[in-house]
Amino acid sequence: IEQVNQQIHGLGSTNESLNRALAKSDNDKTSLETDLNVEKEFHQRLQKALKNEKDKVLTLQIDIHELNSMKQEYDAYRKEMTKKQNDFEKKFQDQDETIEELALKLEAYIKREHESREKDGIRASGWMKDEDVKECCQCRKEFGALRRKHHCRQCGQIFCEACVSTKLTLLGTNKPVRVCDECCKHVLAQCAVNGP
Repeated sequence: IEQVNQQIHGLGSTNESLNRALAKSDNDKTSLETDLNVEKEFHQRLQKALKNEKDKVLTLQIDIHELNSMKQEYDAYRKEMTKKQNDFEKKFQDQDETIEELALKLEAYIKREHESREKDGIRASGWMKDEDVKECCQCRKEFGALRRKHHCRQCGQIFCEACVSTKLTLLGTNKPVRVCDECCKHVLAQCAVNGP
């Protein structure tokens, strides 16, 4: 019995040791589970942060693609506008040169016209007064109620409607005006000499 009691006592001590070891294991298990939960939460946060960063990278890649497309469109538009600007500048330069040529031609034409008028005595004739003229300067028909007086806008003489029926656009006029047959021939001859 004493041996059995010793064995029981030894088993009790062993049981207490095992219980302490089990309690320690339980504490270690609880601590490990807590650490594991903390690690799981940290891992989940890292995964969420990684997903957010991936989303940001994807958004940035889309933005970069759109910016590249916009840059290509802008470069093409700028190239087109540069070409148009160069075309406009060339046209403007050509028109400027044309205007200068026309101005020189007009100046020469005016000079020749003045010389021609002075030579033909057109300037000396002046603008006739209605009361001084009784008959047409060309057909010599008398004026009356049915035959009215009309000035030639080139030489200033007075004619009937039939003799001054031609209309031409003269230098200094914005629309065609009446000219006599002689002035009409003279103006058309000058235009033929001066060219277009």
